[in-house]
Amino acid sequence: MRALLKKQTAHYESFDLNEAVRDCIALVNATPLLDGLSIKVEAVSERLPVRADRVQLQQVLFNLMVNAAAAMRGDPQSARSVVMRTGVEDEQTAKVSVVDSGTGIDEHNV
Repeated sequence: MRALLKKQTAHYESFDLNEAVRDCIALVNATPLLDGLSIKVEAVSERLPVRADRVQLQQVLFNLMVNAAAAMRGDPQSARSVVMRTGVEDEQTAKVSVVDSGTGIDEHNV
């Protein structure tokens, strides 16, 4: 938790992307602000090795989930959900997507 809150220079390491996503979800589930948010993971494989800054990646994922929860604040609790997907673009590129069930941006504010 402390590492997520600190400003640090990038520290690249090899790790399992799916595990990092699951760890981030565990942190979100412990946050009262996001209570009641249903989070599902769809992983392309059991293990997805990457080389990146794990803390920075988790900061981005955490922020996306907080933003999604804020956007769905007025929705019934049963309708508030986020799906996090991991996948592979090509031999050199992994991806993570965060999709929420919110209505999106009002067309007058696009």
